[in-house]
Amino acid sequence: MEQTWGILLLPPGTVRAIQEVPISCACLLVEGGCPAELLTAVETDHVITYGLSPRDSLTLSSLREPVLCVQRSLQRPDGTIIEPQELPLGTLPMSAEQMLPLLGLWLLQMPLTGKPFL
Repeated sequence: MEQTWGILLLPPGTVRAIQEVPISCACLLVEGGCPAELLTAVETDHVITYGLSPRDSLTLSSLREPVLCVQRSLQRPDGTIIEPQELPLGTLPMSAEQMLPLLGLWLLQMPLTGKPFL
């Protein structure tokens, strides 16, 4: 029986491991630059890439004082839209680069009623 996920995060190095397993999700969060042929086992409505490339949907516009940058409108699994914006992150427990996949999950799941979404 195939599992359907709201959001599926594939951290770096895990994409090859899922090639043989059929997966279904509303939103796939994957490292930018991942070859499309590696994602053939994933049935998804939306692919959101993260990384330091200007082509990625989620990136960091500053590393010194970390700022999460939403490069284009993103649809969350509940159908709401996150508009392009920059979100100052403050102090993080590790480097913003290492936390980028988790920051993407946070962004796609957090309530849209508080700062910076008001």
